[in-house]
Amino acid sequence: MTQIQKSPTIFFTLIAILAASLLVPAVFANPITISTQKPSYGPGEQLAVMGTASANAQISIQVWDPSGARKVVAQTQADAQGAYNATGIYTFSNASMIGIWKVIAYDGLNREFSSPATFTVGAVSSLTLTITRSPQKDVYGVETINITVTANKVLSTCMINVTQKSGAAVAVTATATANPSVWTGAYSIVSGFDGAATIAVSATGSDGTTATANDTFFVQTAVSPDVQTLKTQVATLQGQVSALNSTVTSQTASITTLNGQVTDLTSKINDLTSRVNSINTNAMLVYGALIIGVIAIVLAAVSLARKK
Repeated sequence: MTQIQKSPTIFFTLIAILAASLLVPAVFANPITISTQKPSYGPGEQLAVMGTASANAQISIQVWDPSGARKVVAQTQADAQGAYNATGIYTFSNASMIGIWKVIAYDGLNREFSSPATFTVGAVSSLTLTITRSPQKDVYGVETINITVTANKVLSTCMINVTQKSGAAVAVTATATANPSVWTGAYSIVSGFDGAATIAVSATGSDGTTATANDTFFVQTAVSPDVQTLKTQVATLQGQVSALNSTVTSQTASITTLNGQVTDLTSKINDLTSRVNSINTNAMLVYGALIIGVIAIVLAAVSLARKK
């Protein structure tokens, strides 16, 4: 019986060939990329793209407008080197949305999406953001700040983050108002993180433009000993002023009562004086009558004496 000997060299060679065959697609696979022929397009122009992918791969191309609506899906195929291009994918018109569009490619062989490529349609103005706080002041304590973000165009997204000193960034829920270019949110200040705090806003316009803005405010939640002492002194003085006000009010009432009594007494004195004057007048009349009577009697007596 003939015995066949197994060669270790042949075995490991076969393993190496098998491993190499499995690695071939990965080695020769290009990463999926895409770019546009032009950075911007106008009415009547057609979108053209190019890029790289796996050799001979079927490529799916999707185009999205600034509102996030997918406008078209096109197909093409990469060549043996993995290069591809496609023209006439989409024709722009006067009705095409102005703003930043994006296009994405998909490699059907590797099942991989490319990073999006962006381009503009029409004249796109820059996006600007303004941050306002309510209440508006230099220093805040433990309270809630209302944050308003106002843009120069309609916003599709708005993100607000607030970071207090030595603290982590806190995401604030931002909500569009009746005016979609104005978004609002509220942040409650946390004690223990005193110092400069930052409001960071990033937003996207409905036309695809993006912008960021920052605002800084100061937080003071811890009360220093000097301030606490001053507050205690103010509270003491307020108590003293309140007590003094009560005393003044009481004394005012007493003075009012005394004034009434003086007025009543003056009236009585005036009445008594009037009566005394009347009595004096009557007394004078009686006194005069008596004198006249005495004189009459004397005269009568003298007259009688002479007749005798």
